[in-house]
Order: sequence, then C-alpha cells, then structure tokens
Amino acid sequence: FLSAEESVGVPGRCAVIDLGGGSMEIVRATDGQVTMIASVPLGVVAMSERYHQIDPMPKSEHRRLEKHVRRTLKAALPEDGEPLGLLIGSGGTIAAVAALIAAQRKQNLTSMHTFEIRRAELIHLLASLVHTTAAERSVMKGLSENRIDIVVSGAVVLDQTMRFLGVNELIVNSRGMREGLIIDVLARERGVDVTADRMQAARDFARECRADPRHAEQVRRLALELFDGLKPLVRPEPGDRELLEGAALLHDVGYHIAYERHHKHSYHLISYAELPGFTAHELSLIASIARYHSGALPKARHEAMHDLTPSDRERVARLAAILRLADGLDRSRGQRVRSLHIEMEGPRLTLRLEGEGSLEVEVHGAGRKTDLFEAVFGVRVLVCEAAGRDDSSVPLAVRWQMDEDDPEFLTSERKD
Repeated sequence: FLSAEESVGVPGRCAVIDLGGGSMEIVRATDGQVTMIASVPLGVVAMSERYHQIDPMPKSEHRRLEKHVRRTLKAALPEDGEPLGLLIGSGGTIAAVAALIAAQRKQNLTSMHTFEIRRAELIHLLASLVHTTAAERSVMKGLSENRIDIVVSGAVVLDQTMRFLGVNELIVNSRGMREGLIIDVLARERGVDVTADRMQAARDFARECRADPRHAEQVRRLALELFDGLKPLVRPEPGDRELLEGAALLHDVGYHIAYERHHKHSYHLISYAELPGFTAHELSLIASIARYHSGALPKARHEAMHDLTPSDRERVARLAAILRLADGLDRSRGQRVRSLHIEMEGPRLTLRLEGEGSLEVEVHGAGRKTDLFEAVFGVRVLVCEAAGRDDSSVPLAVRWQMDEDDPEFLTSERKD
C-alpha cells in the first residue's frame, strides 16, 4: 500500500492488491486511510497446482476456479456497498497479464508501471488463454518463461477479483512490495514512524478490527465535546482527555470477535494490543473505559476493574460515563448530531441536540445510556432536540437505580 501510495496515488475510495504465488493481499482505503486488510489463499502457484493440472485448462476446472475465487473473496471481505474509484495491482502475474494486453494493443512498452488493464480486454485475453498449451503460450509476446505455467490461473483470479470488487480498470504498480519495504525502512531510519501518532495508532488498530470508522469518529467528537463542556463537573486529571479519545476510537473493536458481548471483547483486544505511543497502564485504562460503553455498570469484581487502584476505578468510571453517553448520541450510526448545547442547572444537566432530520433515535439512544453518568456525577440528565421542543414531550433518560441485593459499585466500599 505504501508503494501504491507513493508511486500511483490512492485518492478517494480505492483498493490495492498484490497477487503472489501463495496468496493475494488486499487493502481497502479511503483518502489514504486504510479501512481493511485481508490476505486470501488465492496465489497463482497454489491455484495452478490445484486447477490447472491438464493443459489446456479444462472448461470444468476453469469454472471451478472462478467459483472458488468468488467464494473465498466473499468469505474474507466484508460487504461494502459503496463502489471503488480505483484499483491498483502489483505482482509478477499482474505485470505479465499487462504485457500480454499491451502486445494485443501493439504497444511496445519498456515498463508496465501505471499501465491500465481494462476488464473487457482481460476477459478477451482469458478467453484465448484457457485454450492454449504451454508450448503456445511460450511464444506469446510479453510473457516471460517463468509465467508460462501459471498465467492462466493468475488471469482467472485477477478477472474474478475485479468482478467481485466491481471495478472495470486496474492500474499496474510494477514496483510493488519491495518498494513499499524500502519506503518503510527509510522512514524509520529518518526517525519518521508512521505510527508514532498515538491516535493514528488507535485508528489503525480499529481498522484492522474492521470497526466502523465513521461511528468511531462521531463518538470521539461527541465525547470530547461533552468532556470539554463539563470540566467543572468532571474535574479531569492530566491525560484524561487522551484516554477518553483513545477509548472512543476503539470502543467497538470487539465486533471483530462477535456481536454478543462485544464490549467485553473490546476490553480484551485493547488490553493485548500493541499501540505505539501508549504505555501499558494507559492501554489498561483505555480498555476498561471502552468496556463500559455498553452492558453492565462498573463493579469492583469485574475483570476490567479488579486489578485497578481505587483512584483508577473512579477515573475509569468518570470517562466511561461520558463515552457511554456519547455512544448513545449516535444510536442510528448515521452521524446525525452536529452539535450539542449543554445546560447545567443545579443537579440537572440538559443536552439539546442539533442535527440533520429527526433526532428521535439519538434522543432515545442517549436517554438509555445516562445511567452511569447519573450514578457517577449525581445529576439528572435530560436529552432533547434543540428545535423548540418542550422537554416534557421528549423521552427522558432512563435513570439507573442501585440494586439493593447487589449494592456494589466501583469499589466494594462505595455504596452511595
């Protein structure tokens, strides 16, 4: 991806693939920010050994290989309804296919770098390739000797990948993986570590876990807006804002494991993550904060709280209360809330929401997630739309009540 970014450019929504002998690597990105990484066992050598044992390739094996590629991609890649604007490909087989198409165009090129492969031309090339023998392919202009036995399967994989991704053109990056490694090494030698930015490291990890980046950024924005607007109530410690920001970006990574109990999965994933810029203690706090964005309220016996000091438990509870409320404010995951009006009047906190269209879902979602906030800060939270509604007509926050049979909250000593 670094090589494609440097050599070709990766604007808008794009994907980068590298087709090797044992596997194919796929990276999706939006405006240069990686959103998905996958490695699929569709390498050209492996596919040739499995489906191209008879030359020419039998029609039945051709169809089996096509079906196998589609099934493998469907199982490995999350559904993404938005179309790609660009596909970039690297690897020897992709360069070989490009050379064959260039020969058909009667173009005498010294390099395939930035050559455009049109899927229509690839389909026509494939229609002839599958009927050829190795001897016939050996005299094809542009095809090197080490690609004769694997180019047919490689062309099938490439064709089905373009079909699956919904693109009609691919730009060849002839520099590929080795240039990417060189770029990475040089950057590190110069002291420029692309993951040195703590929040960028958090975003990168969230993308690896396929978390929804738009929801995460919206929760981050709203959580920080609440934090900044309620400092007299929150009484933050140094570093609290960064802990909250990190937890907001990472709170949903647990969906990568399972939908059920995803908040607990988030806790474990963050706890064991290697995020440059964060200390082990900070990651422990961030994991605990993220754990309580959903589910039960904090208790000392919980795994996420058990090993923390009493002061850290209080700290986690304060920041988790804000995160929990911010998450409710994007209940629809449509990023509809554009701004918050925070009004503090005695023991009553009113949040008036402004945004696009009806915010009824967001009002309801936030109202259901005020429980921890009310318990920690001792205030009543009301959530409503700002557009001239009377508070009485809007669903109010569901207030948390202590279970008399289990009064433990935060620490075994605190029962208020």
